[in-house]
Amino acid sequence: MTTTLDFEVEQSAEQKAKQLAEKCTKNAEYEKLVKRERFFLAPVASKATPVAGKNTIIAVRLRPRLGEEKVNDEPQAVFVRRDAVDTHPVRYEVRSRQPKLDTHTFSPDKAYDADTTTEQIFDDIVNPLITEVCNGGVATFLAYGQTGSGKTHTVSQIQKLASKAIFQGKHLAGRSVKLWIIELAGNSAHDLINDGKEVKIREDWFHNTHIRGVLEVDIENSKTMLEYIEKASALRRTSVTDKNSASSRSHAICRIQISRKGQEKVGELYLVDLAGSEVARDTVEYGKQRFKETREINSSLSTLYKCIQSKAKADAGSRKNARVPFRESVLTRVLKPIFDPGSNLGCKLVVLACVAPCLEDLGPGSRTLQYAKDCRGMVARNKPVAYDCNVPTTWSNAELKSWIRENSGTPPINGDLLAPSESGALIIRLDAHEFEERCLKTDGVSSRQAIAVQSKLWLLHTDSKKPRSEKQASAIGTTTEEPNPITREIFWKERIRPGMVVEYVRPDPQSGQPVANLAMVLSDVTAVSPTTLDCFGQQIDTLGINEMGVRFLCGTLVPCGAMGNSGFDAQVLRQVTVDLNEMTSEVIMTKDEQTRLYFVEI
Repeated sequence: MTTTLDFEVEQSAEQKAKQLAEKCTKNAEYEKLVKRERFFLAPVASKATPVAGKNTIIAVRLRPRLGEEKVNDEPQAVFVRRDAVDTHPVRYEVRSRQPKLDTHTFSPDKAYDADTTTEQIFDDIVNPLITEVCNGGVATFLAYGQTGSGKTHTVSQIQKLASKAIFQGKHLAGRSVKLWIIELAGNSAHDLINDGKEVKIREDWFHNTHIRGVLEVDIENSKTMLEYIEKASALRRTSVTDKNSASSRSHAICRIQISRKGQEKVGELYLVDLAGSEVARDTVEYGKQRFKETREINSSLSTLYKCIQSKAKADAGSRKNARVPFRESVLTRVLKPIFDPGSNLGCKLVVLACVAPCLEDLGPGSRTLQYAKDCRGMVARNKPVAYDCNVPTTWSNAELKSWIRENSGTPPINGDLLAPSESGALIIRLDAHEFEERCLKTDGVSSRQAIAVQSKLWLLHTDSKKPRSEKQASAIGTTTEEPNPITREIFWKERIRPGMVVEYVRPDPQSGQPVANLAMVLSDVTAVSPTTLDCFGQQIDTLGINEMGVRFLCGTLVPCGAMGNSGFDAQVLRQVTVDLNEMTSEVIMTKDEQTRLYFVEI
């Protein structure tokens, strides 16, 4: 006896079989149309310009049909002819019952069919980037496409092949290699080498991007690099989608830095695996969180698209002072050094558009091809920069050493120890602690002298960024030095006044070790109300003298800025009391009007 439930199951199975049969019939008809259309397509001529001579290369990779697509008999709608990609969407006309094909042809610089291996792609378009980077250039490889189009598979293989190619003898002789890999998900960034630790994307005063907290590791051989790459790949977040059981839900950026002893240039290679683009209907079954995640991914890809378009127009000269919207997403803030129209670096760019072959994915595939097409013309131009003694970023290594020898005080700092190979542009980017450690290698140089040298260099750099009118207005500058030359001859402890900066030594609350601090004198404590509290919340003793001598109310000076402890912020509302006997010396400082920071003078 057949129950109602059994009948419904049989009917459902029968309906599915009928739908599948209708789908196969339609697919067979579509395949006939495609076969007829492709028979009449004209052959594609070979490219006149070789790929090796281009700065921007647009390539397309067509992945093979997967097992499930073969089982469902999904027809192929995207084809590769030499260096052309054909798409065959179906077009229905109102007065015609028969569907027609609306064929479109996209001509990238290189097109790879489903039979092409990743090794062939690497040798063709990525290996030349490594040669460029080893010579001090900047190169970027971007993989873009919908979810399930093969991006992550391609980029992971490219990373492994790059790690082997870099450490071949012809590439790495006398060079050092550094690596970091980060993941960008929404508005957060994580270090995939350092167990997914969160890192911060920050900008300095001149809008240069810095990644705070990222672990940059030194690489000795290809085996070590492969281990880090595999570790990063395992930590990257993935989720199930309609198109892929392990879809990457974040952007992954791998930066390989290659430098050579005795050379001023540092080469950088960016390998970027962008998260897969999706439409809202692909995420309906996965809830609100996945919908939000997809929206963030598509928003960052849209911002990247706008940045590429603006950069391409600026490079073509069609727009002066083009605005590139870097700050609209974390992804474009990290990649700003590559797409910045004001950069002096030449950047070779390879965009690999990964496309799925089947008719069902034709819509996203067509959008991917259009995205890649708009990347053409985007390349930073090498701008010759003339030497200027007042602009550190124009100094060569020899000019930088000459400046250090003449402006580092007594004893002069050894330029070979401070800047063995760096140019002026690179020494500006050097970390404050590394700068100080290099200075201290010269006999007789103190930490205060090292800070003063870095302050003077950084102040010169900030002044070079100012408009001419501001430079003329602030030519004299603001200094804490005693303005009266006669009073200046008096011992500093006998002429303390508001605005003077002093160094004082006080034991550290945790370690108990003496620590030197800087403070700006505000007034004698007798001029303070008895109810005034210091920055620690303690009531200030308004008695003017104790066993430590005369007491003064001071504002704290806090290390600040992109150059670490070279610039100090005078926080007059964070007050401390300092006894005269705690003070060790007067510190002359100059205030930079642009950044409003104080810098130590030599």
